[in-house]
This record gives sequence, structure tokens and C-alpha cells, in this order.
Amino acid sequence: MNMKSKLVLLILTFLLFASFASANFGVYSETNILKGCQCSIFEDSIKIKNTGSQTTTYTLTPNFDFVNIEPATFELLSGEIQDVSIMVDAPCKILDKDLKIKVTSTVGDNYNIVKQLLTGKCQNLDVKLYADKAEINPCEELEYELLIENLGSFTETYSISSNYDVFWDLEETDVEIASESSEIVPVTITPACDVYGNTTVEFVVVAKNNNLQTILQHNVAINKNYDYTVSIDESIKLCEESPENFEIEIENEVDVSNNYNLKLIGAPSFVKLSSKNLSLEGEATGIVNLELNVQEGKHIGFYEFSLQTTSEYGDISKENNISLNISDCYNLDIEILNKGESFCFGEGQLNVKVANLGTMEEEISLGAHPNFTAFETDSISLEPGEEQEVGLNILFDNIDTKYAINVWAYLDNEFTVGDSTVIGVQSLETCHYVATDKSTYSLRRHKHNKTEIKFTNKGKTAETYTLSLEPVFWLTLNETSIILEPGQTKNLQLLSNHTDLTEFGVYPFNLTITLGDIEYIKFLTLELKDKPICEKTYIYFSDKPCQAATVILIIAIIVFLILALALKKRKGAIKKAPFITITAIMVALLIVFGALVCYYEGPPLLNEPIDYTE
Repeated sequence: MNMKSKLVLLILTFLLFASFASANFGVYSETNILKGCQCSIFEDSIKIKNTGSQTTTYTLTPNFDFVNIEPATFELLSGEIQDVSIMVDAPCKILDKDLKIKVTSTVGDNYNIVKQLLTGKCQNLDVKLYADKAEINPCEELEYELLIENLGSFTETYSISSNYDVFWDLEETDVEIASESSEIVPVTITPACDVYGNTTVEFVVVAKNNNLQTILQHNVAINKNYDYTVSIDESIKLCEESPENFEIEIENEVDVSNNYNLKLIGAPSFVKLSSKNLSLEGEATGIVNLELNVQEGKHIGFYEFSLQTTSEYGDISKENNISLNISDCYNLDIEILNKGESFCFGEGQLNVKVANLGTMEEEISLGAHPNFTAFETDSISLEPGEEQEVGLNILFDNIDTKYAINVWAYLDNEFTVGDSTVIGVQSLETCHYVATDKSTYSLRRHKHNKTEIKFTNKGKTAETYTLSLEPVFWLTLNETSIILEPGQTKNLQLLSNHTDLTEFGVYPFNLTITLGDIEYIKFLTLELKDKPICEKTYIYFSDKPCQAATVILIIAIIVFLILALALKKRKGAIKKAPFITITAIMVALLIVFGALVCYYEGPPLLNEPIDYTE
């Protein structure tokens, strides 16, 4: 300190002490104004000098309890000086008051030292914000660091808040920092998944004691990234016989969970969604079924509708156009071609036609009933529109009967069609049966030595039959064997070696028709007859002309009598109606008489059948 300064100080000290000349002490202070920051501690000092002639004890008392004086009580010898420290622990508010320090002494001094006390807000807050990125996807985290520095002279508590504090991860929102210290506060914010676009994240840091506030902002771009894909067969072909459900696959392509709403537009009433909502985690895949309640015969046709999918986050809509073609895919037909056929004992076969009337290649299984029937193959494979004949083998018993035959064709999905028929089965004997035209034959002994027997094959196959007669006598056949096709008829001659002495009568005989082990025995008769009555009458009257003339005369008289009754002259004309009537009656009588004469065979023969074995 130079001499000039020392001189000024001495003058000021003199003036101050001079002002207290009436007291036994003097006070020295460099300033009458105390300035400090609110919520802080600051100091001042004064000097007390004992200007009296005796030793004195002094006591100093402030008018504020946040002011501390040290020492508050002390003793000074005459002329001695005491340094007194004044410490102000300023409250956290603005002050503009008088600090009064009352000085009392043991010698009766009482004096107030007055200083103006001013406190205000002092800068004790400095904040910096650091962000790890300026662009993110929805639901993605943002990492921040808040650097808070306490510039003040006292420990401060800082409160942190944000417009995104509902989405942040911050355990403590209040941070206490010592004077002239700093701290880094990490903050993680995850915006809601439905937030996108340019967004401002704001942080507010407030010094609680000093009530200072700092606002920091960070602009971040949140991409509208809610991409997803919808996969479905947009051209559905369906068979009405086997309806099925179709999957709608939704894939969330981003690492953001989302909800999806599904809606059918223009769909027929039998098409439904298994669920109208689907929730997916990020990069996950989910399935919703398109349910088709198809009823046979009701829903065949072509339908067009659309599926609309909308994401809850991002409000992204997608639409898939769907065509649905329902057809009669599994249509089969089976038909027995030779219905009502008859078979012989042994093995037989029915021809069965199987057709695929559907739209897909099918493996068709075949079945038949009763159990003695079997198809040549258990199944066949047919293309759409293709048909094939399959043999149905049948093994018959040796009886004459009828069977109901049922056949069916079916698919793996149990679609089945069938057909049936009734077939006749003939025993071995019936199947090769040969019939004769009649059982009684006749010959005129005087002029016939043969007659015809008609043989008809009533069976199913062409065969050669062996013929024989029993007993062996004057009747024989002109052939001992005959070949007949099914349904064919042939005539053989039955030869008779009778004589004029052979008696008239009915001669029974057996015709045996043999085919392998099969024998058909026909019980036949031959009637050996005399001349007819008309022939005998002619021979009789040819030998006796008088009797013939008499008969003719009688007939003529009868005719003329009838004519005389029927004819009557009237004005030279004959009545036509009676004449025609009488003439018709006469002709009818002559015809009847002639027939009786020609076919009358005389009295019945009473001969007993002849036993040719004797």
C-alpha cells in the first residue's frame, strides 16, 4: 500500500472513530452494504476498538437469525482492537433489508451498527444436452445425456422434467450437485409406437433453491415405418365337397409391435374371418383364417371380394382382391353296362364304366357287393373327363336264382357314387337246356314214316348235343348229334319203321339229350293214326255210287226247300235281303258239315300203352 492510500485510510478511520467519540468504543467497516446470492453463505467483518480508559466487555447481537457473529462477546483492554466476523446464511429468497447489529458493553454502551442486506438470484445453473441420434423408427429408444453444472457457491438440487417424461427411463428426477460441481444424468426416452413425424423432445431443468430454470429442446424425426405384408392366395379354387380354410399371413416387417384390424368387403355370407384383430410383436408373423362354410349344391359359383387390413400404429391400410371359384370338383359316375344279364353257373363278368367328371386327377377306389363279386383292380387313376371300363368278376353257385349286384366308386374324402342291377343265374342244367317244340307227335300209318322234331338251344353257349331214343324199336332219329348256337332252332327227322300191321295207338318213348355229364330226358309220345274220316268217306262212296247219289239228292231237296221259303216273287223281283240271308246260312251249314266229316276221327281208341320191353 502506497503512502497516499495509507493517508486516505487514516483519515476515514479517524472520521469513523470520531463519529463515535461519545462512546467507549469505535467501529470500523469497509462497506455498509452486504450483497450475496440467495441460498448462499457470504461473510463480512468489522473492527471494534476500545476507546475507553478501562477494560470493557462487548456483546454483538444481529436482528436476523440467519446472521452469525463470531465472536459475539469479547473483552478489550483500553486501546485494544477486535476483528469480528459476520457470516450470512442467506435464505432462498430475494432480500433488501437492514442488518442491525446491536453493540452493548459492560460500561453501559448501547449502539446499533446498520448495514444494508441485499440477496438475489445468482447464476448457479448451466445445462448441456447430448442426443445419440436425430432420426429413429417408431418405438425406438433415444439416449440422452444431461450435463448439469452448479456454478453457484452452494449445493443445489436440480429438478428434471420433460414433455416425454411418460416414456422415459429415469429413476430420480431430482439431482443434488455440490457447489462448482457437475453431473451427467443419462435419460432414455422411448416414444409411443403411434408417434411419428418431426417431434420436439423438451427437457426442463430447475434449480430448486435458486429457482432458476433452463429449457433445452431436441428435434427428432420419427420415421413412419410400420411396414407389414399380407400374404393370401388371391385366386382360390375350392371344391364344394371338401371345403377348407385358407390362411391369411400377416408379417410385421419392423421391430415395432403393432395391432392389425381386418375387414372383408363384398364377401358372400358364408365367408368369415376367424378373427378381426391380430396383435404382433416386432418382426413377428401371425395367422388369421379365412373360413368358408360351403354347403353342397348351394354355393357353387364365382365370387369376388376384398380383404382390407389396417395397422393401428401408423394407420397403414392394405387391400387384397380375392377371387373365389367354388366348383363340383369331386364328381364321379359309375354305370353297369350289361344290366339285367343272365349268367351260367361258374364265373361271369359285368362290364362297369367309371368316369371322372370332376376337375382334378383322382385315384378312385372301387367296391362291390355281394362278397362273391370282385373288380379286376381295387382302384384306378383317371384324369378329369376320362372314363374307363373295369370288369367285375362274379363266381356263381350251381343254382337257378337272381342276385342284386351293387357297385360303387369312392374317393379319399369319402365322396361316393354307386349303381346296381339284378342278374339272373342259371344252373349248369338250365344254362345249356335244349327244348323240343312239343311232347306229342303223330303219324298216319298208311302214308307217313317220319315227322319233324324242333330242337331249340335255350342256353347261353353254343354246344354239340348227343341224341338217343329209348326204348330202341321202330323209331329212330336221322342224326345222333346236333350243334346249336344260343337261341338257335334246328329240325331233325323222327323216322318210323312201322308196317301196315302195326297197331294204331299212342307209343311213349324217351328222348335223351346229352352234353358231357348233363342229360336232358324228354318224355315224348308218338300217336299212330288211321286215315281221316273224309278220306274214308270218299273211298266208301267211290265204291258205292248209289249211296252217294242218294245223299246228294237229300242235300239238294233241303237246299231247295230253304230257298222256297226265302224267295217270294213281288212284281217280278226277288227280295234281296232274305235271299242274301238264306244263302249265307246255307254256305255256313255246308262248311260246318264238311269240317265235321273231314276231322271226325271216329270213336276214341282204347288201346293200352304198349310195353316194348316184352
